[in-house]
Amino acid sequence: LKSLNHSHIIARISAITVIIAAMIMMPGVKICPTLLTFCGVWIVIEIIYNKCQWKTAAGWYTLLAVMTITSIGIVANIYGFTTLYATDTSLPELVNTDQHRYFYNALLLRNGITPQEPAYQFGYSYFILAIWKITGVTITPLLIVNQFAFLLTLLLTADITSKTVKHPSAPTIAIILCASVCYLLNHSTLLLKESLVTLSLVCYARAMMNDNKFRRIKLISAVLLLGLIRFHWLPYLLVITPAAYFSNKGYKKIITESLAVIIAVWTGFYFIYENIALNIITSTGIENSFVTDDNSRNAFWNIIGPYFDYPVWKKILLTPITAAVQVITPFPWNYGRDMIYGLTQWYSHI
Repeated sequence: LKSLNHSHIIARISAITVIIAAMIMMPGVKICPTLLTFCGVWIVIEIIYNKCQWKTAAGWYTLLAVMTITSIGIVANIYGFTTLYATDTSLPELVNTDQHRYFYNALLLRNGITPQEPAYQFGYSYFILAIWKITGVTITPLLIVNQFAFLLTLLLTADITSKTVKHPSAPTIAIILCASVCYLLNHSTLLLKESLVTLSLVCYARAMMNDNKFRRIKLISAVLLLGLIRFHWLPYLLVITPAAYFSNKGYKKIITESLAVIIAVWTGFYFIYENIALNIITSTGIENSFVTDDNSRNAFWNIIGPYFDYPVWKKILLTPITAAVQVITPFPWNYGRDMIYGLTQWYSHI
């Protein structure tokens, strides 16, 4: 795979041209710094991909397509958050309550004010605050970080596939399939934590299968990131831990170290997040007051029962069902409700 291949050069130029056109048609971001950041993200992804033994031309083009689509999505969403409301990226109009809470809780924390809600609910806002230490208060880099997380997820997914499926085309197929999931595409262009959660889970799975010196770094980084931004998902790592059996050697040591890291992080956040950790396995940790009557949703409840009332261990067992229904299948009946997330929501309903 030659990085200076003429067709690749044309593809890169075409991607940049399309992204610039989107910026001009949907003003909101600062063109030069945003374009340079997009290019920086792509350069890092391409460097990593070119070092992979399983790289193919099809995989490269898929990654570039995802990079282009998500870049346009970010531009479109920022246009919807700013220009349509006559504001700018430092004070976006975020109609969706989750995005609004993450952004404005970070503003409160930046001003030394503690948000009036449980501590575990603004861990992602601390992550945002850390990014603002570098970039200043703006929503643009926050979305690009999610885009970068999604692209890394594609690479890690392909790498995991190369270790578990012994076929030269398997990693490329994994990239294509993962890149086609509208849930992942859409969340990589929004101010939501799902892209980082997915990256944490995939990074943890890859660490389970790795015997090199970077395994512990991947392991600790994945668990810490997940603990910060979505604390109640830490038990889900136990489902992934058996992936250590795909390691070349020492899987018992890997499992032991992994469990030790999970327990240590869990214990740490137990004290940070106001003593909620030890109750999380047997309680839902979720207020179900937002669950409203809806015929389409009720059809789902009739199959699995009162999902939001189940303890975490039961939700883990139901993951194959909920993943198939909620992630792979778009929800056209929610179109009007979900459009408040951002303009990119339309392609989650195709």
